[in-house]
Amino acid sequence: MGTIGQPQQDGIVIGPGYRAAFASGRLLFVNAGHIEAQPFDLRAFRLSGDPQILGEARTFSVSQNGVLAYHESSPQSELKVFDRSGNPVATPGPLAIYSDPRFSPDGKSIAVTVKDPQSGNDDIWIFPVAGGQPTRVTFGPSNYWPVWSPDGKQIAYSVDENGKTSIRRRSIDGSQPEEVLYQNDAYLNGSAIDWSPDGKFLSLDLETKDGVFSNWILPLTGDRKPFQPPATSHLTASEYDGRFSPDGRWLAYFSYETGRPEIYVVPFAAGAKTQVSTSGGWNTMFGRDNELFFVTMGNRLMAAHTVTQPSFRVTSIEPLFQLDLPNFTGISYDVSPDGRHFVVQTTDHTKSTSITLLTNWPAELRK
Repeated sequence: MGTIGQPQQDGIVIGPGYRAAFASGRLLFVNAGHIEAQPFDLRAFRLSGDPQILGEARTFSVSQNGVLAYHESSPQSELKVFDRSGNPVATPGPLAIYSDPRFSPDGKSIAVTVKDPQSGNDDIWIFPVAGGQPTRVTFGPSNYWPVWSPDGKQIAYSVDENGKTSIRRRSIDGSQPEEVLYQNDAYLNGSAIDWSPDGKFLSLDLETKDGVFSNWILPLTGDRKPFQPPATSHLTASEYDGRFSPDGRWLAYFSYETGRPEIYVVPFAAGAKTQVSTSGGWNTMFGRDNELFFVTMGNRLMAAHTVTQPSFRVTSIEPLFQLDLPNFTGISYDVSPDGRHFVVQTTDHTKSTSITLLTNWPAELRK
């Protein structure tokens, strides 16, 4: 989870997966398919002025002597299903601007956010894994991050409307109208991440106005007042994407508390946390039999084999296969309920891969 949007004057809001670099007194970053540069005080760790566009691209590299290299890459990707060895077995969705694919509890469907390239609106669609006609679930203007209920009858999702973010849910068959579950104007962004196996809680990512993300648990009964698990309530570094274990006893997430993203597991109730990854990792989720999946900094999918009784511990970590992910943030894969398959947003390689060199790029900026 994470967005960069327009960087704030009093802080930097950069989520995992975005590329950023400092050169010639400016922070360079990718935003909505453009390379942008904005004055940045490295000592005060503060932005100033307005961002200026240097080119259209989703990846770049910049030197300290004024050379910028970049190439345009497609915002589109394919929805592909792979087995555990990385062999493609299905392509449920053609080229489109996808994000956040999620298997249904029965493994037969995939809910995913799809962006309309003309309007820029995000909506949630459902694609049959075996192929066939997809079904549109929401009708904008900005609905994203779908999460299935355990019984597969409802979807929770995030909505941006009139500058405010809310968490909502609706029935798949349309028998129940859209319902607002949570909205708090104290937060800049909010996303539903996971639904507890017993159906009683939603895991949320909430972003404060100073750009700090934290994981919260929203009860779906009673006063619906979010709370943080005791093991994470004291953290000051950003933490993301709390995922429930199949038995509901554990919560996996990733955090920047060491300075880079690492995977941790904490009890849903009180107790000590366990660090899973040791050389960087994010986008974690539990699979069948408490197998824990995550992605390395080099986009390799890993499977951590765990024991959960009487306490949580990792017995081994197995590399699965390399993911060919697009260059943007978000949750780009999901594991099927039986743990045998993965739906992955796969890069569109139909675009040219020629590299553009821009020399003395600071001279291109408005004075």
